Amino acid sequence: MGKKIKEITIEAFRAYEKLQAFDFRHNESKNIADLVVIYAPNGYGKTSFFDAVEWAITDEIGRFKSSNAIKQEVSAEKGDILKNRNSNLLQGMVRIVTENDSIFEKKTKRRIGNMKSDYKPGELELIAHELEGILKEKNTFCTTNMLAHDKITSFLQNYTAEDKTKALEIFWDTNGYSDTLKMINNLFDEITNKEKTLSTELQKENKELKQYKYELNKENEVRQLIDNFNSKNDLQINLENLTSNIECSLDKATSILKKIQENKFKNEEKINNIELLINKLDRVQLSSQK
Repeated sequence: MGKKIKEITIEAFRAYEKLQAFDFRHNESKNIADLVVIYAPNGYGKTSFFDAVEWAITDEIGRFKSSNAIKQEVSAEKGDILKNRNSNLLQGMVRIVTENDSIFEKKTKRRIGNMKSDYKPGELELIAHELEGILKEKNTFCTTNMLAHDKITSFLQNYTAEDKTKALEIFWDTNGYSDTLKMINNLFDEITNKEKTLSTELQKENKELKQYKYELNKENEVRQLIDNFNSKNDLQINLENLTSNIECSLDKATSILKKIQENKFKNEEKINNIELLINKLDRVQLSSQK
């Protein structure tokens, strides 16, 4: 609700039998208060006052559903729950007047027919055009515009630090700094994740660099050994051609191995043929002897 409240009038609602007006203007300056704190001993109607304003805006009373036991009690209650039972009026009334005299007024439902109780959304009697937006604030009104004792207790005990900050942003964050802060936090998280990714990649590169240095050191050791060998022997080893010489030798060895395997297969085949001939010869000799 973007307007200051100048006056609230309650009549025949809950504890208020007679018409009662609450003027939120300063006695001397007549300036409308930015913040109103209501204090009074028990039994002076504080709870009914908050019930009236909350019901007028949200169509319900939050404390009536604060526990299952209270829900069941309200559900079982018959007769007038909202309208003051001692009043001769047929309906209870709540009127809110803003700083520019715009009016929002709602009355309780009349109980007719088989209507069990009047605890229902009320009848909107009057609403200024500029106040129509208040009907969209049902879910937030009681945490941004009005805090009864039970709401304050719930706020302090049940809300997390993050929830409290979000709920109170409407009072201090008029320039939208919280949205900017969220963007900065999101960007910070993105940068942090990118930093972790780059750190992982850097560790991988460092590992590969260490392996490269290891191989380079080994190569230097091989060079040193070859130099020592060349200095003491007539047979010289050319390091630059060593790799190609090794590959050439491997190719020759592979070719020789292939030929050996081929000769092996041929010789095995010949041996098998000879064994077959020997077996036939033995059978022929046995036949001739008989």
